[in-house]
Amino acid sequence: MKVNVNSTFVKIAPTTKYFKLLEKSPTKIVLRMLNRTNDIPYCATFGVEEEWFLASPTTENVKCAVFRMSFNIIWYQSTLMKSVIRSNTEPETKKVMGEFMEELLAKNIHQFVEKTQKPKTIKPKVEAVKKPVVID
Repeated sequence: MKVNVNSTFVKIAPTTKYFKLLEKSPTKIVLRMLNRTNDIPYCATFGVEEEWFLASPTTENVKCAVFRMSFNIIWYQSTLMKSVIRSNTEPETKKVMGEFMEELLAKNIHQFVEKTQKPKTIKPKVEAVKKPVVID
């Protein structure tokens, strides 16, 4: 696999992705992937670990699921370039994950439906105003 890189020195980075299936059940799938790049500066110092979590309810009639993608940079060697590597790796990983989700949703014709709670409207309590009684 080759990944486009936003760098002045390298434009495409050969990347190897190692997959591990951590859990597979009728309602949950957990994958962990390790991404290692080759032929770029400081590539031996880090790797990017991704985790995909997919869960769905146990009922068969429900057409919804939870899909979470997360990542973490794993440091193998100490380097003074950590901040530069992190500042390039994090946005690029987020961009690749976003493109993957857009492609997945477009391919399967799914849409995200964000459920938000309606703000509760508080009706002010109207109290009866007691008028003074005048007795003549």
